[in-house]
Order: sequence, then structure tokens, then C-alpha cells
Amino acid sequence: MTGTLRPAHPGFAGHRHGRQQIDALMSVTFAIFRSIVLTVAVGLFLLATGRTARGRGSVLAFCITAALVHLIWWQLPNMDGIAGKAAAWLVSAWVAALVMAVLLILPFALFLGVRRLMLRQPSTRKQTGGLGVSLAYLGIALAVGIAVSFSRVDGPVVREEVVHAKNLPDGLDGLRIANVGDVHIGAFIKPSDLAEAVDIVNARNVEAPIASAANQPH
Repeated sequence: MTGTLRPAHPGFAGHRHGRQQIDALMSVTFAIFRSIVLTVAVGLFLLATGRTARGRGSVLAFCITAALVHLIWWQLPNMDGIAGKAAAWLVSAWVAALVMAVLLILPFALFLGVRRLMLRQPSTRKQTGGLGVSLAYLGIALAVGIAVSFSRVDGPVVREEVVHAKNLPDGLDGLRIANVGDVHIGAFIKPSDLAEAVDIVNARNVEAPIASAANQPH
């Protein structure tokens, strides 16, 4: 006997589709709000890294980039195909870079504090615009964001493992179980992505399909 993951009953398809769109929109909105808060925090810290970062061009470039990324993120649930994958990659890179930038605030703040104390000494006093500090801060954050995005936007990942259990009844020997995990529909994952995972599971003729660690619209 083979288990199969099936879509919702046709009679509830319209209702479920509407709920999925609402849930996805709410999830995206909340995620974007948190991202904007972190973006403001990172932007304020950048202003403290030196005069170069406080320049009109630098501030304008940061604001325009942040606005474009969040606008693309807002439209992500409606984007499919290559454009959708590219947008998902961009947003994923932005989020990872943003998280890394927040984590770097403390060590870079300590470095800036020590640096300013040293610059107060006549023997080490040197005027600088802080361009190196700003570039190092952004460079590390962007490098981490890009690296993470390449490993997170490749679609469903299939991993097969053989589990050996003692005293297993003969009837369960060779039982194939499919576990669909980490399904968080909303900010990055759309219902169509879940449908792709369902097709992969069904093609493997498993006997017991289950879902764990999932956050799915009901």
C-alpha cells in the first residue's frame, strides 16, 4: 500500500486558496516590517563608521537599495518562474546580510571606540573618512548574505537515509517514510513550492508521508 499526499477537496479549493493568499501576505508583511527595523538599525550604525558613510551619496545609495529590495520582497508572492527565483535569491541574500550586519555591530562598535581613543593621542592622530571601516563592515555582511542565499534558494532538498531498528516486525521491513519538514509558507516559500515538494514525495512511492516543523496555511 502506498501513501500519497493529496491536494485539498475541490469544494474547498477556492476557500483554501484565498486563505493561503491572506496568510502569505500577512507573513510577508510581518517579515518585511522586521527587516525594515533592522535596516534602520544598520543604517544608523553605518553613519557612525565615518564621514564617508554620512555623505549624501552614500546615504542615498543605501536608502534606494533598501527600498528596492523591500518592494521586490513585497511582490515576491506574486512572482513566478525565473523572475521569482531571482527575487527570492535577492531577498534571501539581503536578509542574511542584514542579520550578519546586526551581529557585527558590537565588534565594529568596539573597534571604532578603541580607534577613536587612539586617535586622541598626538602621535597617532590622523584624519580619515572611515571608508575602510564602512567597506569592511558592508563587505563581510554582503559576503555572508550571498553565500547563504546560494545554499537556501535551490528548491526542495531530498535526503535519503536508511534506519536500522532492532526487533522490527517483518511487516515493517523496508517501510518507506517521507518526512516533509521546515515548510514555512509566507515570506519566502509559496504554496506552489510546497506543491513541488508534494510531487517529489509522490514520485518516490512512499508508504507513510508525514509533515513536521511546518507552518502551513490552514
